[in-house]
Amino acid sequence: MSGELNKKHLLEAAIRAPSGHNTQPWKFSTTDSGITIHPDFSRRLPVVDPDDHALYISLGCAAENMVITAADEGFRTKVTVNTDAEAPFIRLTFTEDREISGDPLVAFINERQSTRNEYEDTPVPLKDLEMLEDAIRYNGVDLLLITGREGIDRLKPFIIEGSNRQFRNRNFVDELVNWIRFSKSVARSRRDGIWSKSMGLPNVPHWLGKFIMNYFVSAKSEAKRWSNLVDATAGLALFEVSQHDAEH
Repeated sequence: MSGELNKKHLLEAAIRAPSGHNTQPWKFSTTDSGITIHPDFSRRLPVVDPDDHALYISLGCAAENMVITAADEGFRTKVTVNTDAEAPFIRLTFTEDREISGDPLVAFINERQSTRNEYEDTPVPLKDLEMLEDAIRYNGVDLLLITGREGIDRLKPFIIEGSNRQFRNRNFVDELVNWIRFSKSVARSRRDGIWSKSMGLPNVPHWLGKFIMNYFVSAKSEAKRWSNLVDATAGLALFEVSQHDAEH
């Protein structure tokens, strides 16, 4: 342990956090003792996320990645949310702690990815479910795990209806297409957005991908895709918060 925190290392971990459409809607500033995470509203999603709910969840994910990485380097993190500002932001303050133990999740930050493809239809081990529940013990936040077939099937119509409402909305489709990177080269150069392969789409030029999305992807086709995804899933996780605000 050197006694000096590598903030660049933390920022590299932060930008690997998940965000809606992978817009990466954050801005960072550093101080001697910490880092602040501010919302970048130029990257907000006004159609699918009109109240910036998912945007602030994304900021929280970035903060979590930094907390995990800092612990691995021997620093404890104090996280506070400034709600007095016009746009609430997160402040992280780091203190060296030789007794802190690293989090094994640090090894997966660079490997984590979101996928919209089909998962294996196998049960999640009980010990993994218990670990997930233990990780969500925060005041004001509850986790509901749904792993039984009956519970999943009861939720399925609501998932399908949500997809139908979105894909019948022309503005939603346009917003989504704007953030899809239809080729691997563009995904690598832009370093944001959704790589089409994670959606099960082919690697094609943008003009062709846009044509496919506009003329071959419909509410009906997406409903069928979601039906297959839900049928193959081993479980669903529903997070609930006690208040509807940026901090929660």
